[in-house]
Amino acid sequence: MRQYKQKRQQILDLEAKMHFSYDMGETLTEDDRLVDQILNKIRNKYKNDQINIIIHDFFKNQKTLKDSELYSILDIMPKGGLHHLHTTAAPSVDFYIQLTYNEAVYFNEREKLFKVSPKGLDEDGYIKCTELRRFSASAEEFDQKLRNYIRMTPEECASKESHEIWTHFQHKFTLINDLGKYKDFFKLILHEVLQKCAAQNIFVVELRHIFGMLFDDDRNPVSLEEEIKLIDDQVKHIQQDIPYFRLKLIITGLKIVGKQHIRKMIANIIEGEKYSNLIAGFDLVNEEDFSPPILEFLTDIMEGKNLDKKSKMPCFFHCGETHDRTNQNVYDALLLNSKRIGHGFQLFLHPHLQQQVKQKDICIEVCPISNLLLGYTTDLRIHPVRFMLHRGLQASISSDDPGFFGYEGVTLDYVYAFLAWDLDIKDLKKLSLNGIIYSSLDKEHKDYLISDVFEKKWKEFIEIVLEKFQGA
Repeated sequence: MRQYKQKRQQILDLEAKMHFSYDMGETLTEDDRLVDQILNKIRNKYKNDQINIIIHDFFKNQKTLKDSELYSILDIMPKGGLHHLHTTAAPSVDFYIQLTYNEAVYFNEREKLFKVSPKGLDEDGYIKCTELRRFSASAEEFDQKLRNYIRMTPEECASKESHEIWTHFQHKFTLINDLGKYKDFFKLILHEVLQKCAAQNIFVVELRHIFGMLFDDDRNPVSLEEEIKLIDDQVKHIQQDIPYFRLKLIITGLKIVGKQHIRKMIANIIEGEKYSNLIAGFDLVNEEDFSPPILEFLTDIMEGKNLDKKSKMPCFFHCGETHDRTNQNVYDALLLNSKRIGHGFQLFLHPHLQQQVKQKDICIEVCPISNLLLGYTTDLRIHPVRFMLHRGLQASISSDDPGFFGYEGVTLDYVYAFLAWDLDIKDLKKLSLNGIIYSSLDKEHKDYLISDVFEKKWKEFIEIVLEKFQGA
């Protein structure tokens, strides 16, 4: 019996050492462990419910979770960095609705498209939102209709089939393109997004952003230099109150638009580096199962790396957002030295690639709620990244397109991951630190954020939780 117990313990110890957060154990204080007990007690309340809140209707349960003790705790937890967030889909739906009260905003009911034209618009089908609202039964009724157009609805997600869901999802970006790209609105949107992220104790935000889409009052394109300055100004505004806050831009090319567009984005990266240090690198996006592979753009990517004398154009590829075993984007992402992998759950099908990712210390940008609502998993408890964490692969938690899913920032993704993956305080701390460690900041800024900011904020977080919930 003694030998059996020894061998059993050896297996348990070996498995514990493989876990992605193993190194956090020695950093925990007694207070950290007390907070771990508080969080575990809260989770057990949900586990003991007859209806498991994380596997039933997201849309019905979202408010319950947002109003929960667990959300309030994880909302104030320092989160290091948010690695995967698309500019257009980041603000809340209600923020977009407020923009439609501007006299410059028109809507085409037939095409389901907004258009912004400060100097007037005489185009078939487009009527001012202010007029449409006035002739509706009520302003609230009209606003609710717009909300249902902009955000994903239960009906649009009901099929659980990713491609069918994408037919609705993709149009959301087209629908609100003008709202998001009119220069004056973009400034408001960017400030709102960064402010809300900072309020959730996120230190570093890395936006997926497409250069060259902004337009002015005359609907003329805004120059790249002006666009970067506009973004820089908003960051500096946030930094007046939160000096340690950082923003980086991952410039994104749309694969379905074609090679000319991709080349333009790469050229913008190289030119943009002359104006600012905001640019982190390059990515390619669109529904992975129904858009060209990374390999199709290999020549352009390699040329971009050669032309970018400053930084060799680091890449942060969307890949592995698929269950198709024949999709090979993850192979090319690794060969092109992608700094992180966006979504990446298809790695679960490739043990050798998992080993490569682990050896190269590449972080997976996991977006739990996005993967759930876009039909890539029907139950987050069996999300592939959960199992990869147990094999020692590193991940960060992101939200992808929270505005389209009815929330802001990333706190709700942490709530779902905590409940579904049985995370403990070590895991939460590691995921939070990974937001800094695997960010695109230079070593000096990372060291500063970890030693001078994170440790202090983490201690404050633990103290607040103990004060509010110990003994409750």
